[in-house]
Amino acid sequence: MNTILRLLVSVFLILTISLGTASSASDSLRSVEKSIRGVDAYAWVPTGGSLIYATNDGTLWSTQGPDFATPIRIIKIALPDEQKIKQIVWSPDGQNIAVVAPRLNDRWDTILLFNIKTSQLRDLLPPGAPFGSPGVRVLRISSWLADGRIAFVQHCGTGCVGLHAVQPDTGERYWDFCDASGSFFWSPTKKNAVLENEYSGVAPAALGLESASDGVAVPRGASYYRPRRECGSVFQGVARGGVHFNAWFPDGETVLFTDANPDGSETMLWNTESGLRTTLVARGSSGALSPDGRYVAFIAPVHESAITWNSKRVSLAILDLRSKKIVASKKIPNLQGPLQWSPSASYLAILAGDCKLLLARFTPAGIDLRGTRLEEPDLYHELSWSPDGKYLADWNEASGLKIFSFND
Repeated sequence: MNTILRLLVSVFLILTISLGTASSASDSLRSVEKSIRGVDAYAWVPTGGSLIYATNDGTLWSTQGPDFATPIRIIKIALPDEQKIKQIVWSPDGQNIAVVAPRLNDRWDTILLFNIKTSQLRDLLPPGAPFGSPGVRVLRISSWLADGRIAFVQHCGTGCVGLHAVQPDTGERYWDFCDASGSFFWSPTKKNAVLENEYSGVAPAALGLESASDGVAVPRGASYYRPRRECGSVFQGVARGGVHFNAWFPDGETVLFTDANPDGSETMLWNTESGLRTTLVARGSSGALSPDGRYVAFIAPVHESAITWNSKRVSLAILDLRSKKIVASKKIPNLQGPLQWSPSASYLAILAGDCKLLLARFTPAGIDLRGTRLEEPDLYHELSWSPDGKYLADWNEASGLKIFSFND
């Protein structure tokens, strides 16, 4: 077994911090932090507490907890001048890494597949492949599907992204789906995806449903340009409102979503098999489902007359789906979504106003908070938990990657 593979499947040490029992977010989050500058993209290994990241010279590095101090070089990908790796996605079996990056000769985005065991690097959308573009091709991986295909979205005009797929396992084969104006969210089984159609673009604010079996095969070498084909919407939000996907339930059929309207926001359930939609919380938004499917965390207005999405006076609330009762609630000013449960459902990672990272712990006594201020308050921050729940990554374009270490 080579050095890289040993690193990726090794058992990682535990680094613990004390969270205490504070009742105020003003108490600092005591953690061990590791900063990695110049990171353009990263991805956690599917199991454990190791990750792959890309630096601005096109190099992929592997590093592991608890200290993330000794990265191992995996491969350097040749990029055009002033270009960068845009996305890294692991295959479910942990044997391959899919990388989105601009191709050296034409600067078109493509998907490069790197095999961990053989170190082979393949272009899955080489010249002659379908899904061309009248300008520079821009794309992003949507998900690795259950049958091994990689679903990806490609920019197809103002407010338009087309959903496509490529099969890398048996020689490149391609599929075309439809066009939407928002994002696609795949179910745990990867059989269906909820799509968001936003205000601008090819459709109004609505949610739709697309199946992994809906794609139409497209032959290699075919000249591929077609009129826009809208992804169908199942239902729409009200005028001057909108509907927003929050989470899939483990059953792969039920969806948690927010119905935002001028009078407020509702947290709702949608059974994608029957089509039935029911209200779960009359005043709530940004719902987050715990990994075990038992609890829903959401943002609620402090005053019932307030509009959730337009109010800074809000609370973090947790609903027990078994009892249908709110079992914990805490006022947190300027609370922002999304809310992110840790893999064990012990903690919630939250961003609040003034770029503050909050770690909320749900206990029988209520909600305990710890907080720390992040760098670059004016930039978008991306948070993600490691699969083993011991690390929380914070990434932004200017500062790179910061990893908080603690025992989940």
